[in-house]
Amino acid sequence: MRIQLLSLSLCSLLSLSLAGCVGSRPRDVNSSDFRGTTQLHIAAEAGDLDMVRLLVSKGANVNASSWSGTPLGRAAWRGHVDVVRFLAEKGADLNSIGNTRPAIHWAAYFGYTDLARTLLDLGADPNLVHRGLTPIQHAERRKHLPVARIIRDYIEKGPVAVRPQPPTPSSAPAPVSPPAEAHASPALPDVDKPSYKLAARPDDYALVVGVEGYAKLPAASFAEKDADAVKNHLSAMGIPPRNIIHLKGQAATRGALQGYIEEWLPKNVKPESTVFFYYSGHGAPDPKTGEAYLVPWDGDPMFLQSTAYPLKQLYSSIGKLTAREVILALDSCFSGAGGRSVLPEGARPLVIKTDTGIAPEGNVTLFTAASGDEITSTLAEASHGVFTYYFLRGLSGEAKDSSGNVTAEGLYRYLRPSVQDEAHRQNREQTPGLFSARKGAPLLKF
Repeated sequence: MRIQLLSLSLCSLLSLSLAGCVGSRPRDVNSSDFRGTTQLHIAAEAGDLDMVRLLVSKGANVNASSWSGTPLGRAAWRGHVDVVRFLAEKGADLNSIGNTRPAIHWAAYFGYTDLARTLLDLGADPNLVHRGLTPIQHAERRKHLPVARIIRDYIEKGPVAVRPQPPTPSSAPAPVSPPAEAHASPALPDVDKPSYKLAARPDDYALVVGVEGYAKLPAASFAEKDADAVKNHLSAMGIPPRNIIHLKGQAATRGALQGYIEEWLPKNVKPESTVFFYYSGHGAPDPKTGEAYLVPWDGDPMFLQSTAYPLKQLYSSIGKLTAREVILALDSCFSGAGGRSVLPEGARPLVIKTDTGIAPEGNVTLFTAASGDEITSTLAEASHGVFTYYFLRGLSGEAKDSSGNVTAEGLYRYLRPSVQDEAHRQNREQTPGLFSARKGAPLLKF
């Protein structure tokens, strides 16, 4: 049997400590976790204006600095214009750089036109240099030309040029602007709809799991969209729709996960089959033992043994299949510091390596989305996890060699720098890993 683990991305655990739960009532409104993240950072990033107002009224520091910037910076990152405006009115520094990009650079980076106008109108510096680039240069580099034009007009003509002026009865009709589509910036390549179609693989099977909205936990952003895209690629690879089980949202319970892994697959898989398993969602470690778990829709980090699915059990069950090879892809993490991971409320993120129970050998190929002490990132422009996005781009042909093969080694050479570069843009570290004795074996052939 060949067990090819094509992506273990169980990242770090999204901390549900008192300082990280937006809905809780902390004794100290400015209490923070070990990275400096306060409740105001969390509420601002979530775009929860009512909670932001409440926290500020209770004395929350609008300029609190964390590893991910200020509250205003986190709101700007997500494009929450109303939160940015409120925080600025309460004294937040519009031009703070801190540990990440200034707000005007987030507008340039993501192409947020309304945010750019608002920030400039409130007094953001249009010439603020970050990492050697002005906002205009940053927008042009990312091909967000409408934002570059807004900032350039502001510099040349002043704020009046970017403020909408109400028409008067005596005024001449304003010139009609071209449709927004005419100025739309080029989008990132789409990975949701594969451009290839390979020969049918009637004996192959797949189990795809995506959990974004949880019964009792914060969302794992874009997890279900990741799983949807993976399912589309598996279909394009030739696996019949009837052979693909897609557990999504509330259907992805612990019972369903265990049933399809331990009962459905063994009953259907043949010796000539290739089996694909993909999971996108939260991971969790046992705070006492460090053992790693997949967290299904109904999972509770307080009761991992009875509500979550152990990685060791996954590998043991998959390893018993009478298949020619098995490919696992897991987009999540275990560090306990954020990303697609969770901890029991009040628990501290782990400072030791999580026990994932993985010992690749023989025909095992393992891709990891991040190292054990890192967290995974998301790519808001593409609405995907960074790892899954570039993983699928690589599988789509961008990682193929001169013979038209996508091998594990070739995919990793493409994947690692792409993920690292995007993580660096977000001022964080994320390093995919590859462990395999069959690095040159083809995964796909075009």
